[in-house]
Amino acid sequence: MSVFSDITVLRKGGRIEEAYEMAKNALAENPDDIWAKRALAWVLYEFINRNASVENREKMFSYLTEFGGLDLPADEEMVLSSVLWCLRKFYANCGGLQFDDCNFYDQLFDAYKGLPFPKSDAYFALLRAVLANKKNWERSQMFIEWWGVENFREEDFEPFVMQNGRSLLSLAERCYIDLSKYYEADGSADNISAFTDRLRDVACKYPKLTYIPYYLAKLLIKQEKNEEAIVALKPFVKSKPKDFWVWQLMAEAHSEDEDKLAFYCKALECGGKDEMLVGVRESAALLFTKLGFCKEAKYEIDKVIATKEKNHWRISASILNIRNLPWYKTSETLKTNCPFYEKHSDRAEGVVFGERKKFKVLATFVNAKNGYISFVTEDKQSGFFKNTNKKIIVKAGDVLELDAVELETDKPSCVKRFAVAQDDENTNFFRKFEGKVRKNPQSGFAIVSGVFVSSGLLKGVTDNELVSGKAMISFDKKKSKWGWTAVSVSLKP
Repeated sequence: MSVFSDITVLRKGGRIEEAYEMAKNALAENPDDIWAKRALAWVLYEFINRNASVENREKMFSYLTEFGGLDLPADEEMVLSSVLWCLRKFYANCGGLQFDDCNFYDQLFDAYKGLPFPKSDAYFALLRAVLANKKNWERSQMFIEWWGVENFREEDFEPFVMQNGRSLLSLAERCYIDLSKYYEADGSADNISAFTDRLRDVACKYPKLTYIPYYLAKLLIKQEKNEEAIVALKPFVKSKPKDFWVWQLMAEAHSEDEDKLAFYCKALECGGKDEMLVGVRESAALLFTKLGFCKEAKYEIDKVIATKEKNHWRISASILNIRNLPWYKTSETLKTNCPFYEKHSDRAEGVVFGERKKFKVLATFVNAKNGYISFVTEDKQSGFFKNTNKKIIVKAGDVLELDAVELETDKPSCVKRFAVAQDDENTNFFRKFEGKVRKNPQSGFAIVSGVFVSSGLLKGVTDNELVSGKAMISFDKKKSKWGWTAVSVSLKP
């Protein structure tokens, strides 16, 4: 039996220390023998695997460093993949934990980054483990660059769907977002430019990636390529019109103060937690001040100061200086800036969505819990939108006048404002009817002149009595066709 067979028997039998000494001696005798290197590599793998935990991290690091010193060729894929699984196990074990020596992550990375790892399943598993633990490691973006985004497969660009049906960002998109943040903060013009080219290619090749246009726009703004940033950002804003931060970035992309004013107002109109809004409030306040909107600026400044004092955050010198100016002390204190937002935000919506139009629709169903109103148009197109104005009470059968760019059929329509129409006679939503009643014996409803009349409208009415009424258009889901439903009924004299 050869010495290498003996080493294997000892290793598999759990006698790792003996196997280690024998393998080291064999390699010392023949430093260039690949069999000797391979034998010691497998023994070191056993040590690395046994110590892949926070408690034993120093031992793991020592054995990993020794493993790296073997200079194994890339075709030793089996043992290299096995070490990858050990690294993956370590990152998974320390997820959520923080230990005193945070530099250990850097040391560990330096110990294995020179190894010729195969692009196996273990290689991808290691990336996922590092991403899950990146909050403890400031250099995680450098790991991603080392790992190589060029290694992503087509399936890595697909969103991850959980068992409950919830969809998460794809592995590739998560990495490109992290790298975007890294290069935005990097400050090197050459590095930012080079990565922007890469991100632009990804955005073109994979248009379904959700957040790539947003981060591409941020990098373009960093390079003062604002026009290209606006083009990249518009579709993203259309997909997330209720999120303040997309409108905030649009404000940063525009150079004209009137445009900035509109986008800041739209961002603040979207609302959010005060802690999230401090940045956009501060930027808006400085612009309001510049444009002479003193009381509106004071409102935003007061909100910023109150929020930062509550959370013990530092207040910027620019805000503190404004608070000491005479106009601030004499300006009216507003209770809200909402009317001001609404007055100026139309311009922002026009830039992104185009000019709004008036639509007349019929409310067919009102969900009192979530505020959504289903409607039908006069040409029988269905849709829905969210009622954000709680002062307007809507009931099924009301004709509404909507102010919107377009009405959607497969997602909520973006309705700027709406009102209940005072005159609903000159529409195709209603028709008058009359006829004799013949009730259904089981449920009490009736069909009168092609109109469905519910039992509730027929209380006190007997069969064969003549009635008249008003019906609204409705969709019969069982028959998959349009029909009419009575909204009012009265006995004919």
